[in-house]
Amino acid sequence: VNEIKKLMALAQRYTTENLHYRPSYPGSGYDDKQNTFILMWNPSTSDTDRNTHIHNISNIFNEDIHQQIHDWKDAKMGDRFFVVKVQDNDINGIVMSGVFGSQPYVPSNWSGKGRKSYHVDLKPNMILNPYTIPMLTTTELEDAIPDFMWRGGYSGRLLTKEQART
Repeated sequence: VNEIKKLMALAQRYTTENLHYRPSYPGSGYDDKQNTFILMWNPSTSDTDRNTHIHNISNIFNEDIHQQIHDWKDAKMGDRFFVVKVQDNDINGIVMSGVFGSQPYVPSNWSGKGRKSYHVDLKPNMILNPYTIPMLTTTELEDAIPDFMWRGGYSGRLLTKEQART
């Protein structure tokens, strides 16, 4: 019975409100039904270091990728995301895009100390190696959307619909 309860709880993580909805991946047009989130990645402080990120490039469809999300109450499976590399004294910008592959959840290894930390599973459609490939930089993002903090802050912040269209 306990195993069935665990499976039912896990199934909720992968269930959408509309089973027939197909999300649009970034680069294939804008879908007003999707929210757009900016996830921040600092290789020097994140669980995902530089080598893991580069490993994920060649294993984009084979590895599970998870990320913490601050605005989790607004997030749902199928929403769009962009991962922005933010590291002091380095070239920074968009290094990954895709859609959320799950509803927000508290990871099973959450310690219970302090504030709950919500995560989402990522289904990327693009991962760049920021050390070898040109990317859309934070400077360019600041020029296009100046009212958003691109160089830090919480990971998993929701863009407004106007910002997302831009």
